[in-house]
Amino acid sequence: MNPAPRLLLLDFDGVIADSVDECAAVTWFADQEPSQLSLRQQFEAIPPTFVDRFHQLRPFSRTLDDFFVAKAAPDEPVTSQAEFDRLKTAISDAERSDFVAAATAVRHRWRATRRGEWLGAHTVFDGVASTLRRYSGNVYVITAKDAESSIEILEYFGLDKHVAGVIGDVSDKALAARCLCLGRGVSTEEALFIDDNLTNVARVQSAGVPSRWARWGWTTAEHESAAVAQGLVAMELAELATL
Repeated sequence: MNPAPRLLLLDFDGVIADSVDECAAVTWFADQEPSQLSLRQQFEAIPPTFVDRFHQLRPFSRTLDDFFVAKAAPDEPVTSQAEFDRLKTAISDAERSDFVAAATAVRHRWRATRRGEWLGAHTVFDGVASTLRRYSGNVYVITAKDAESSIEILEYFGLDKHVAGVIGDVSDKALAARCLCLGRGVSTEEALFIDDNLTNVARVQSAGVPSRWARWGWTTAEHESAAVAQGLVAMELAELATL
């Protein structure tokens, strides 16, 4: 039996919390004027075809600009990470940058003006709270989401006191994981990184930090076979609860 890690490094969306509805809404409303409707009404006004498309592409997304693919390329079939990456590459850097700024502004506006509704659009996966309590003070969140939003959601669920820090807007999780180990004086072999995005897991594992692929997040059949081919270790939600 492997010893318990000294440092637990967790992704946020797809590992700690499920915020797919909020992410879809932020993406849809990024290019629209602010609405006076409640968030529930705004969410219900999103075309079902876009919601379906967003859910289809969510497993291939790592960073906020990835979400834009669902809107910029609503019809092209995507069955693999390579197909998704080609669609993303076809979108100009300027368009993706503009989207990120607009989507971030929408999220900030909802946090400021409809905070209760916005927080209520998130859920925490079963077993996560007990795991954070067991590792209290030795948990860091490494996420592509902005740190402020992540912290507010953790506070809403009473989990912030167990998290030593949140590193947000991260595109290079391998670098972030190694820096956190160095900063805490923990060898990389004594840490454990958990993410539902297979690309992140592979990169952090290659950087020398033991990593697990969270199967309870946004995954695909392609990821299953790729995990086996790359020798990556999967983890079920029940295993997290007893880590």
